[in-house]
Amino acid sequence: MFALRWIPNMFLWIGICQVVRCQGDQQSIDYLASFLQVRYDVIDNLMYGASGFLAQINFTNVGPKPISKGHWSIYLCHINMIEPNHLPNPNGYILGNSSLRAFHVNGCLFKLTPTDSFKTLFPGKSIMVPFKAANWQVARTDIMPNWYVASSKSGILPKVLKSTAGESLSFVGPFNTPQKWKRYSFDVYNPYTPEQRYHINSEVRDLGSAGTSIVPSPVEMVADESKMVDLGTGDWVLFADPAFKNEVAFLTARLHLRIVPRPASSKCIAFTQGQVLIKGRVSKSSEAYTLHVFETNQTIRIVAAGPAGAFYGIHSILSLLTSNNSIPKVAISDEPRYEFRGFSIDLSRNFHPVQDIRQLLDLLARYKMNRLHLHVTDDEGWRLQIPGLDELTAVGSKRCHTLDERTCILPQLGSLPNGTGSGSGHYTVKDYKSLILYAKARHISVHPEFDMPGHAHAAIKATQARYYNKLAQNASVAEASKFLLSELNDTSRYLSVQHFTDDAVNPCINSTLTFIKFLVKSTLDLHAPYQLLKSFHYGGDEVSTGAWVNSSACRPLLPSPNPTPEEVKRFLKKLLLKAVSNITARYGIYLYAWEDGLMSDTDTPYPRSILFNKQVIADVWQNIWEWGVANRAYKLANAGYQVRYDVIDNLRYVASSKSGILPKVLKSTAGESLSFVGPFNTPQKWKRYSFDVYNPYTPEQRYHINSEVRDLGSAGTSIVPSPVEMVADESKMVDLGTGDWVLFADPAFKNEVAFLTARLHLRIVPKPASSKCIALTQGQVLLKGRVSKSSEAYTLHVFETNQTIRIVAAGPAGAFYGIQSILSLLTSNNKIPKVAISDEPRYGFRGFSIDLSRNFHPVQDIRQLLDLLARYKMNRLHLHVTDDEGWRLQIPGLDELTAVGSKRCHTLDERTCILPQLGSLPNGTGSGSGHYTVKDYKSLILYAKARHISVHPEFDMPGHAHAAIKATQARYYNKLAQNASVAEASKFLLSELNDTSRYLSVQHFTDDAVNPCINSTLTFIKFLVKSTLDLHAPYQLLKSFHYGGDEVSTGAWVNSSACRPLLPSSNPTPEEVKRFLKKLLLKAVSNITARYGIYLYAWEDGLMSDTDTPYPRSILFNKQVIADVWQNIWEWGVANRAYKLANAGYQVVMSQATHLYFDHPQELDPEERGFYWATRFTDTKKVFGFLPDNLYANADFKRSGEPITEKELCKTGQCVPLQKPENILGMQGNIWSETVRTSGHLHEMLFPRVVALAERAWHKARWESITDKASRDQEMLKDWERFANVLGYKELPRLEYFGVKHYLPLPGARIKDKTLEANIAFPGYQVQYSDDKSKTWKDYSQPVQLNNIGPIYLRSRSKNGRTSRWIILKS
Repeated sequence: MFALRWIPNMFLWIGICQVVRCQGDQQSIDYLASFLQVRYDVIDNLMYGASGFLAQINFTNVGPKPISKGHWSIYLCHINMIEPNHLPNPNGYILGNSSLRAFHVNGCLFKLTPTDSFKTLFPGKSIMVPFKAANWQVARTDIMPNWYVASSKSGILPKVLKSTAGESLSFVGPFNTPQKWKRYSFDVYNPYTPEQRYHINSEVRDLGSAGTSIVPSPVEMVADESKMVDLGTGDWVLFADPAFKNEVAFLTARLHLRIVPRPASSKCIAFTQGQVLIKGRVSKSSEAYTLHVFETNQTIRIVAAGPAGAFYGIHSILSLLTSNNSIPKVAISDEPRYEFRGFSIDLSRNFHPVQDIRQLLDLLARYKMNRLHLHVTDDEGWRLQIPGLDELTAVGSKRCHTLDERTCILPQLGSLPNGTGSGSGHYTVKDYKSLILYAKARHISVHPEFDMPGHAHAAIKATQARYYNKLAQNASVAEASKFLLSELNDTSRYLSVQHFTDDAVNPCINSTLTFIKFLVKSTLDLHAPYQLLKSFHYGGDEVSTGAWVNSSACRPLLPSPNPTPEEVKRFLKKLLLKAVSNITARYGIYLYAWEDGLMSDTDTPYPRSILFNKQVIADVWQNIWEWGVANRAYKLANAGYQVRYDVIDNLRYVASSKSGILPKVLKSTAGESLSFVGPFNTPQKWKRYSFDVYNPYTPEQRYHINSEVRDLGSAGTSIVPSPVEMVADESKMVDLGTGDWVLFADPAFKNEVAFLTARLHLRIVPKPASSKCIALTQGQVLLKGRVSKSSEAYTLHVFETNQTIRIVAAGPAGAFYGIQSILSLLTSNNKIPKVAISDEPRYGFRGFSIDLSRNFHPVQDIRQLLDLLARYKMNRLHLHVTDDEGWRLQIPGLDELTAVGSKRCHTLDERTCILPQLGSLPNGTGSGSGHYTVKDYKSLILYAKARHISVHPEFDMPGHAHAAIKATQARYYNKLAQNASVAEASKFLLSELNDTSRYLSVQHFTDDAVNPCINSTLTFIKFLVKSTLDLHAPYQLLKSFHYGGDEVSTGAWVNSSACRPLLPSSNPTPEEVKRFLKKLLLKAVSNITARYGIYLYAWEDGLMSDTDTPYPRSILFNKQVIADVWQNIWEWGVANRAYKLANAGYQVVMSQATHLYFDHPQELDPEERGFYWATRFTDTKKVFGFLPDNLYANADFKRSGEPITEKELCKTGQCVPLQKPENILGMQGNIWSETVRTSGHLHEMLFPRVVALAERAWHKARWESITDKASRDQEMLKDWERFANVLGYKELPRLEYFGVKHYLPLPGARIKDKTLEANIAFPGYQVQYSDDKSKTWKDYSQPVQLNNIGPIYLRSRSKNGRTSRWIILKS
């Protein structure tokens, strides 16, 4: 029986193994093409605003065999950038949980490659691949067909996925909801219903016939359908002037006519050349004609100003002919409105064969059109043979799967990967000449366009192929390079509108001009025998900013040493335009370009005088009305250009570049109300992705959550944070308000005496008094029968019998905390209960970090924060004084750090300030600007010292350093302007000015990585360390230097000439460059700080070589190195970093983002302030329940809201045990201030969460040691009930008394049996309700019987009358 069961499983296993072994060979590629079924769906265009949309691909194995990972990739054209926040990126980006890594190849071509974690796709199973893409897709044809699968092995043919093949697009899901057919929330368009279409069609009555009509309508026409002339009798003749030989041939090919030498008296069509009268004037157009049909003598007469007029007269005859070859009596006088009546067809994106163009020419001629613009080149293809430049069509006209593009260019826009189909093809010289002749016979002039300098990917790749071919044929480099359009070592990085990274012809190399001269002459030669070419269309449109910035050929031509990328583009685009103008003018032809090729920016045409051609023609296409660019046509015409209109609906943006104009904030967006933001009132708006399980709480859900906490009626005798031991008797009170109490203190407590006497009316005495005396003495502190080792330990006894209070403290800090316990126990009438307390902190490190860079917080806010931290026995304040968005601490000798780096205003070069970020004002005021002077900072140190809080500034580097980099660059330029030497100017530079490395930081900065390889960086750091130590030295010794170290961007330093010699290998990947140089800088900073005898301090990732591995502790020179550990998103496998670092010998501060980042919202609701990258929300209960000694037990929810348990987390093997608990220093709460602009915002985000933080950092609760999760959670809830009542009845009112506008929780409520029941998270706070839509409010104290059940409005109210926002409970 066992064997029988085993045999089929064996064959299944063998089948799987076969697929695994052959992945990437032709058989497996063919299988994937046949049986991997694709379904593509647009999910929601609206969820990301106008910045992008959510799409999803489903791959289903519909075949009989499993599909596993291997050497295969799927290629697809996606016209919108996939995951624009992450791509392009050479490392790609994994889409969702699909285990498919997406890469941007070039243009619209993307690659999906299975990762090592790709799970075998068994028959009938599917993979769901959700992703974000830029902009929107609202039509089925936005999705391109012919996705194909290819192997990374050579010699394997790519194959189109059968389910995507052809033109049916049947693999594309329906666009059947507004989220799918709308582009953005304010898109008012919807597909027409039959009723709407009926209404629109109703504007047109059915007249029963077309009447006597010609399209296009003549200027004058009089017709009489009652008098018809029959041209079908077979005996009509034709007379024509000799000039109309072509037109005679055209007409006789369509009507049976005998040509005669002179006009006949009847049944004759006569063509004569002469003046054409229209409305009493002689027409000046060679295309004018008159047409008369006379029924009396059966004759037709056309008088034409020229052959074109005769041709159009013939078309009017053919238009008037009935199906039985009759024509009405008619008199027509006609001329065209415009001499230029054109049509442009793009042949590059998809090729159209000769027969299609011939048919198009026939139709254009029928409707009297006279120009055919052939867009024969673009990024995606070169479609016209140019003899002598064979690769232009041999390579540039063919699309196939070859990544080096030396034999063809990559498939784009759904073309086939094998060089066939509409993506491939070109016109030979013979084809093109035949089209010219065919067009000429129809009075249509043909105008080829060769698009440059942008849109030239195909041309660039073709000329590069020529270069390599010539070298392979042993040609000289000079001969091989003769027609190159690119500088092969140009490292400029850019992304074109169509997502090409290499489509800008280099205007600075001689070979480009050689190419253009050859191309112009070749094109003229093609036309010369048949139809003279009067103009050369060179495109000129949509050049990408970033092109040529690193070109060594262009650099000497630029007008300034450090132009911006936009300035580079403008200057060199103009340079090429003038060169092309010069070349074409020498041939006596006009220049022709798209409008933006003739404009220096969105507003200004180039002066017409700089161009040498007699005429310059502008194709004007951009006229989106609301963008302010519709005036381009008139501006160009006024500037002397000839203008052709092309109306195209395409989305871009416009900005002013005029100097001297003050920027102004849009009034509707000003201030903190955010009233211009629409509601988040649907799941599509409040969910982050399709598998986000979170929804905002309803009042009923909130009621259920709040029901965990009973209202105990008071806070009881409580101190926060809770002491280790406390026994109190509220029936025995001591009155401190009698005015005759005295204070005795040991001399060591001078600072604490000053603090206490400033708060209580006490007379200092030289020895303890027998009654009404508070005595502070220094000594050993006993806790639970042992002597405390903490200098912060204390005992506090209040004796009601002799009216005395005694504090014994291990040191001044202990005395200070004893005083805080006294102040906490004092009632509003200055009484204190009999109490005995023995206390010490759980951790010696109890910190709080505040971000001052993103938004600045003034001195008074930090003083208030210090008071509050001290009240709750916190002892570290971490000041995040630098980041990309600002440098906030004056460093004497480096004035620009604050003169430039602390101020935000609108200046694109950032030499006087840095650009506005995060909603800051553009004029250098508001929360985006500001810094602490030396005086400010020293005052804060002293203020903190008096409260036993040590201040630790952080200077974030090498990443997050945009402000510092720009400030030191400003110093460089200032020094040069003051005639300082380059060496002096460069002394503190943090960047290599010619470093062309391209990267994008987490916060989207492209220039925020301090260069670790230049000496000036180390000079800067040495100066900074010494300056910071000097600032602290007289007041509070700085024992550590926090250098940040986090979130360095991959791609930084890869092109740095200073770094290249230091790298350990010749061709490292960008990730290897980052790891090596980050470590190099870390060791340098360690060396500098160790020489000053101080510790090193950094964020966790600054001390790790990758996501898993701390640097060996032995490579750092400091006695202690402290790690701020923050990254613990459970499902990402990084929660073990804290223990890994501790085990490796680092001292660890627990700053876990899921529980201790207070910039996250306090409740799950779109109206709540804060970011939500680590967890959707963090309420006070979550902070209170944090288990710092049992890290993995904190696992609760994934980012999506799906639950995750410690058991599930540890199944993966990521739960590294803590082997060195002595290296856990303590805890730190953190506030990042991107959304925190005011003191009110700050209070709201910090409190009461900081109070819960202080509780956990000082006091280890008994329930924390319970190993059984269910029992531990039950005991924690009991303790939380106590703490929530302490908050509501005591701590929050105290905070309000001290001016803190803390967070007000929303009420919970439900209606049960027509009765309103309500509650709140913190008992003691008032719930209010309104049954008249918020017109009047009533206090809720007990269930309320409702008479008329309508919507109930609810809010919470604090002790001093502040109210929360209101919510609605629907009946």
